[in-house]
Amino acid sequence: MAHVLAKDLRDAVIQAAMSGKLTCYEDGDTNIDTYIEDLVKNKEKNVKSKKWKKEFSVEHIDNSSFEYSLANNWKWCYLGDICAIRGGKRVPVGRKLSEEPTSQKYIRVADMKNHSIISNTIKYLPDDLIEKLALYTISKNDLYITVAGTIGDVGVVPNELDGANLTENADKIIFENIDKQWLMTCLLSNVVQRQINEATTQVGQPKLAIKRIQSLSIPLCPLEEQKRIVSKVNELMAKIDEYEKLENQLVQLKEQFPKDMRDSLLQAGMMGKLTKQLKNDTSVEEILKSIEEQKKTLIKEDKLQKKKSFHLIRNDEIPFDIPDNWVFAKLGYISTYDEAKQKINARDANDNLWMLDLEDIAKGGTLLCKKRVFERKAIGDKTIFEKGSILYSKLRPYLLKILIADEDGICTPELVPFKMYGGINTSYIALFLKSPYVDSEINKVTYGVKMPRVGTKTMVNFYVPLPPIEEQQRIVDKLDEMLPLVDALAQMD
Repeated sequence: MAHVLAKDLRDAVIQAAMSGKLTCYEDGDTNIDTYIEDLVKNKEKNVKSKKWKKEFSVEHIDNSSFEYSLANNWKWCYLGDICAIRGGKRVPVGRKLSEEPTSQKYIRVADMKNHSIISNTIKYLPDDLIEKLALYTISKNDLYITVAGTIGDVGVVPNELDGANLTENADKIIFENIDKQWLMTCLLSNVVQRQINEATTQVGQPKLAIKRIQSLSIPLCPLEEQKRIVSKVNELMAKIDEYEKLENQLVQLKEQFPKDMRDSLLQAGMMGKLTKQLKNDTSVEEILKSIEEQKKTLIKEDKLQKKKSFHLIRNDEIPFDIPDNWVFAKLGYISTYDEAKQKINARDANDNLWMLDLEDIAKGGTLLCKKRVFERKAIGDKTIFEKGSILYSKLRPYLLKILIADEDGICTPELVPFKMYGGINTSYIALFLKSPYVDSEINKVTYGVKMPRVGTKTMVNFYVPLPPIEEQQRIVDKLDEMLPLVDALAQMD
């Protein structure tokens, strides 16, 4: 699965960073106890001066009881000991944000993407609400944390959104003398995110309360080491980003390779590149002669209307190269594709007769199920087909719903049953119809936006590469041998 390994690597880097394993203590680093004491005093000073709002008090953490020990000069502390948390404010019921720019921007959770805020989706407060919501803004020096809907996402505020109003579904984290990127990395680490999940109320709409955010335990190191960690994390993440690009390319290659291989094999088969051309094979001219004789007999018996005689393909019509002993012949000439189909009302059909619908065929032509008339409770006219007929879906032809009937039956009019003249191998023709050349050309001329179809005229004028009868079977045998291997490859993890 895409991104899985890259994500695991990122998580591992963050976990190592938040346990002091990416960096080392250096002479000159502030003592961690002194650092925490200074942060606590700084918060108390800001609260006393009313720069920061007073919040619920939290008990200091017992470092001996936490889930894992930290490196030298690190300590566990509560987020609320060193930072202030303050909520945003909702727009009053009945009032709407404006699309037109005003003097005050309003940040919603929908604007918060990739641990930042997307400026081009921002909406604006009506002028008369700006003063009422003046206290609920966020600074470029703060971090946001989402507390409803999407919970626990943390990010920075771009400079151009400094002082914008903040939704009630996010809180701001206010701090001083802490590296902003380090704190964001810490809050996105598994150890903190797990606490967020556990602290989220599940009654009604899930919500993360301010008091719960204050009580988050974070592994803290001195500011000097925070900066070293940020530098190291950025270096490693850049390498992981490069790795992820390669990972994505490999995933795409793995996903695309079976289809590309299948298409290549089918096209190679239709160009005579999978089999040998043997001198003792029946000539293609004999196939064409046999077709002419069959048609003359049917015309005499009034079973077939006389049509324009067969003509060889012009040089400017040749779609691709084929061996010298092959010819191109139009599908309408070598098959019954455009000949009248016998119909029957479903209510008049034998209850035990096979009744085929498009939903019974998977993309690519695999039969999913076989149902009888009595199981369908169908009405309306259906098309009668015989065993050995090719069944071709003219609706959404790109799905390649193509089958060879293994018994008589009736089907939806969206399926065209037809047989081949001159002893031409029906399996060979079915494989040809699934080839990338046919798929590409047909999809250029389908009509109908919601329900694209291919017209009869398009199909009967399609040139089929026609090898000798014996080579047709060799091609079928070779593809029957190789295509299942490609299908198996597609199923591999």
